[in-house]
Amino acid sequence: MASIHKVKPQDEVPCVLLTMASGAQVICSRETPVTDSQGTVYEAQHCQRVKLGVLHKEEPLTWETVERVEGAGLRTVYKISVGNISYAAGVDSQHRVITHNQRHKP
Repeated sequence: MASIHKVKPQDEVPCVLLTMASGAQVICSRETPVTDSQGTVYEAQHCQRVKLGVLHKEEPLTWETVERVEGAGLRTVYKISVGNISYAAGVDSQHRVITHNQRHKP
């Protein structure tokens, strides 16, 4: 587990809700970088049908298809700096999606 270096809030950011094949969901900015199983980076708003890393409870990482990308309105988002690593987030903390690719983090 990495420590948080800084948190920068941004108000009124257009967001999307990603829903994975298993039902796992994450809300993030439209421009949040996500990386598929082959290492290709996409903006979250353009990742429908892409396979992303998902963590379910204490299970090993799996790769699942993004089934839906839906608008989630304007929200306050927090750009979290944890160093040169990716991290997982989700609507349900037991089912998280890997976001913020370490090389292409905004």
